[in-house]
Amino acid sequence: MTLIAEMERIVTTKEKEMNSKTLTAIALVLALAALPAARATETENLNMQVLPAPGKVVVDGKFDDWDLTGGILACGDAENLRDQYSVWFHTMYDGENLYVLARWKDPTPLNNPGVKGDHGFAGDCLQFRTVTTDAAGKERTAHWTCWKLREGGDLMDATYGRQLNEGNIPDAKSQGAKQVFAVDADGKGYVQELAVPWSLLTADKQPLKPGARMVMTVEPNFTAGTHGRITIKDLFKPGVQPDRVFTFQGPGCWGYATLEKTGKLKPRSIRLSDGREFAVTMEAGLPVVNWAGLIQSKELPGFKPLRFAMPFDGYVSLNLFAPDGMVARQLLTCAFFAKGEHEVKWDGLTTPYWRTPGQPVEPGAYTWKAIAHKGIGLRLRGWACNGGSAPWDSSLTSNWGGDHGVPFSCATDGEKVYLGWTGAEAGKALLACDLQGNVQWKHTHGGMGGAEVVAVDGGIVYVDKWA
Repeated sequence: MTLIAEMERIVTTKEKEMNSKTLTAIALVLALAALPAARATETENLNMQVLPAPGKVVVDGKFDDWDLTGGILACGDAENLRDQYSVWFHTMYDGENLYVLARWKDPTPLNNPGVKGDHGFAGDCLQFRTVTTDAAGKERTAHWTCWKLREGGDLMDATYGRQLNEGNIPDAKSQGAKQVFAVDADGKGYVQELAVPWSLLTADKQPLKPGARMVMTVEPNFTAGTHGRITIKDLFKPGVQPDRVFTFQGPGCWGYATLEKTGKLKPRSIRLSDGREFAVTMEAGLPVVNWAGLIQSKELPGFKPLRFAMPFDGYVSLNLFAPDGMVARQLLTCAFFAKGEHEVKWDGLTTPYWRTPGQPVEPGAYTWKAIAHKGIGLRLRGWACNGGSAPWDSSLTSNWGGDHGVPFSCATDGEKVYLGWTGAEAGKALLACDLQGNVQWKHTHGGMGGAEVVAVDGGIVYVDKWA
């Protein structure tokens, strides 16, 4: 909680008293209130530059041997989350490999809850997809899912075909791919470096030539809480509406990735989904975005100035109060202001409502107060009247069943009852209850699946995902 000295100002609608009132200093508590953010704009980068490797690339979780001038920044909320949940995505190539580097901002790095056999994209995980065309004109589509396991070790999974129906390599490292992770020194992010042999990307197993073009899109995923997921979709084709839901099924919107003939290029601007672009410069070898103008405050028409000092870049809500203490006007509602002195103006009207404009206030002395904060987040603490079993995945003993199917199977060993659903993604397909109906545990093997056949014997539960 932050305290700053602010001014309460007497405002009057009597013209003769307009500039004659005294200002009195008071202290305002700037609470971290649950106010909406001004905007939340996704990045929407168009096309990608794949740079020639400047020398031998060692896959070690470092990037001192990288040319970072061709990178793009992917973020789901540039205004509010670019320093918490975002990824710089870089690519390079040589005659042997396509190199991929992801520099993550993540407050809980590498905490994917999955194990081998689960879907890696349910937590911290880099997904990228490519379509290559070889010299004979034959295409090959590859879907890459690359992540670190909860139990140790990591996986690079490759699934082929536009419909994901042309084979799978569950562990591409066994065929020459490489992957290394390194957590940042401040613990608020990590580096993921990969090398993918061209033989795993092209139909003829030959490298693409400098100047060639392939298709690519990127989907960074973050673990939210213990089992939640935040996903970002980026790298799209100009002039095509992006599919941010079923991106994996929409290669028509994936962007072009060109194998540039030279490196050390002028960095491209970072583009947002509303079309705005922000310049990137290289500082100490790293790309840095100039976010000036990202958040803009609306200039209010009016004639009575109200002045205040912001101790930090943040959001302000400001109310004017009538002589009886009632709110007369909500002048600012979570409006962004940079650190420093500011002036806004009041037009002497009450708060407008939808299509109803504000009305002139009654003559009298009006005061104002304001609160401010640096930007808020959300942390689930529970809900009112919680009977003890929340209807969502707040723990391993809450929630019930699947969300993509119906209850279908049942088994018991006399101590517990095991219930199976035909399909689950966010929910769980299999759960165990005690004889009073209280959930003891739940599970879905592979992240998304079913439990249409359930049996139990000798303390082991056997499940067939699809009957």
